[in-house]
Amino acid sequence: MKVYEADMTAKEIEKISKAYGKEISSTVFWAIVFAVAFIFFNMKNYGKSIYKLIFNLPVFLMFLSRLYRLTKLLFFDTIHQDFEEKKKIIITLIVDETFEGYSSLEGTNSAPSIQFKDNPYFRSIDVTRDSYYRISKRDKIKIELSKYGKWIINMKSGSRIIDYMNIRKSRFKKKS
Repeated sequence: MKVYEADMTAKEIEKISKAYGKEISSTVFWAIVFAVAFIFFNMKNYGKSIYKLIFNLPVFLMFLSRLYRLTKLLFFDTIHQDFEEKKKIIITLIVDETFEGYSSLEGTNSAPSIQFKDNPYFRSIDVTRDSYYRISKRDKIKIELSKYGKWIINMKSGSRIIDYMNIRKSRFKKKS
């Protein structure tokens, strides 16, 4: 695995800024959905019952998890450091395995993904079907990430751009 550091362009900063905004919007949306579900169900169903507890506990826990995620994004995320220093890292990884997704009776349940060898940043990345069919084992993939937040900026295999399913940040930190 090769790792290089470079400066981010204004377009790349805008891209991670939009991704950060989408992540916050999504988190707020789901927090509101779970809060409304919790309140609505409790307004319509008075009294105590095991069914109320069975519904309320998971909904309340999901609301708390979204609230925790929102707090982390707003107050503890390192994206602000990315905006100040405007640095990115470029890593070259080798594809270890490709997965087309798994199937069930209803159809495909997962997006195609690629898994990398010796990678401290990602276990795997979901890619579009078109990109999946253009990637094979032992291909070298160049991934550009924001230096501190590890938000995906770009992915390439040779000169071909790889379309990935989302730009969400890697939740895996580099091992020291």
